[in-house]
Amino acid sequence: MAVWKFSAQVYSSVDLVDVRNSFADVIGDMDVDAATSTELRFAGGGDSFSFLGTGLTYETFFGIVVGVNSGTITGLSHISGGIVGLGVTGLNVDAHDLAGLIIGGDSEAAVDLLLSGNDRISGVGGNDRLIGGTGRDVLSGLGGNDVLNGGLGNDVLAGGAGNDTLDGAAGADTFRFDTKAGNANFDVILNFAVRQDGIELDNEIFTRLGADGDLVEGRFVRGTEAGDPGDRIIYDRSSGQIFYDRDGTGSADQILIAEVADGTALTFAHFDII
Repeated sequence: MAVWKFSAQVYSSVDLVDVRNSFADVIGDMDVDAATSTELRFAGGGDSFSFLGTGLTYETFFGIVVGVNSGTITGLSHISGGIVGLGVTGLNVDAHDLAGLIIGGDSEAAVDLLLSGNDRISGVGGNDRLIGGTGRDVLSGLGGNDVLNGGLGNDVLAGGAGNDTLDGAAGADTFRFDTKAGNANFDVILNFAVRQDGIELDNEIFTRLGADGDLVEGRFVRGTEAGDPGDRIIYDRSSGQIFYDRDGTGSADQILIAEVADGTALTFAHFDII
């Protein structure tokens, strides 16, 4: 699995949609700073961007690198003002194919190629916009009001703190909730597919749900409030709102966790405890 780590020292927020639109232009505005069998580095304006790999060979014109003939890209590195802003490890991308897309100015296809495997991508705690590719990706927004889109594949989306928007897109996706919920910290789930998608709840946060595994049927109820002391997950189908209630009909208030489209046919079987 490729791991993408962004630094909050360089990025106040991460926008991979913008990166997908501009990647080739950004690299094209830099000059080749080094070209070895393990690194192709571009630099300009106080920034450098390195493609790290193995067996890299180059096409040159009067000593100037104009293309990549062969090799495999295994990682990326972006340094800004001497600080590592992005480090990517675990890639397995054909260097010749990637270089051809960048030289041809096809930013979207270049980023899609980089995201074609299984990726773990985390934001920096700002209002991040993260996207997955064709593999089984894990997207983590951390803090901030994030927008996460899994793309193709069976993905895991965790918005973290904040009011996030989660879209699994295609595939059998899992929406993970592992931070304290509430009005300032609930997520909107788009395009929840009842035949294949699921919701994970961390029992270190939602402490009255029981042990890891499938949610017990008797702890799920449809309606606007708990019907007995054992109810824990309340789903209001008319609004699409999902609540957690730590003591059912007791004195504790129910807490909003997430919203799906109203009318979505959620059942207890869509929930797993982790």
